[in-house]
Amino acid sequence: MDYEQLKSTDASVYMPTFGTRLPVVPQSGAGVMLFDAEGNGYLDFLSGIAVNALGYGDAEFTDAVCGQVKKLTHACNYFYNEPQTQLAQKLTKNTGYARVFFSNSGGEANECALKLALKYHYQKGAPRKKIVALADSFHGRTLATTAATGQARFHAAFQPLPYEFVYVPANDCAAMAQAIDGSTAMPAPSEAFDAHAGAQAASCAAADGLKRTAALAGSAHQDAVAGHGTQPALVDAQLIGAVVGAAHR
Repeated sequence: MDYEQLKSTDASVYMPTFGTRLPVVPQSGAGVMLFDAEGNGYLDFLSGIAVNALGYGDAEFTDAVCGQVKKLTHACNYFYNEPQTQLAQKLTKNTGYARVFFSNSGGEANECALKLALKYHYQKGAPRKKIVALADSFHGRTLATTAATGQARFHAAFQPLPYEFVYVPANDCAAMAQAIDGSTAMPAPSEAFDAHAGAQAASCAAADGLKRTAALAGSAHQDAVAGHGTQPALVDAQLIGAVVGAAHR
């Protein structure tokens, strides 16, 4: 169908979650470029809203995906899965973490981190409910990650929201350290570059400070800043990007 037909049909059958779409219909891609049906090229700065930064048409990636689809597209989690285990092994090797859990989206991954932190404190016999998040952040479309999103305009229709979130300004290490106390279950996952806040990049000092605060909060140093035994589940976008790139290579 042509552009006008596509636009009209999309408006009639697809929920308008994303507002008015951009007037472009990508048909193919190569490297960092997207191409429409007329052959016009577009330098892609979006990468699927920063969820797929692998580029387009990479031969090794294409061969791996096509080869796996020809063999098996899905298997129940009750069975062993060799490619899954191999990727988990690469991820643990590159991150230093002990184990991984795969999910279907960033929202689901963030919600898993929230649940993991809450369950950790529950099983220790000292439940904690407060979760510290950044103002103007965006963490996903599930109910819990909507609550984690530090933008009031996303909250109004879904009250009461789950969990107890406290929002602090980005790049304010002092506010973050002050917000994390003995009732904090975790600092919410952070983004090194927050496009939903008007293309606001986290400063090096703030990013390093947040990592140190989270690490100290979970360490045995009870006299450290926010050192109240918090076991954080902190996701670093740059780290994950490096890990995925290494696993792809």
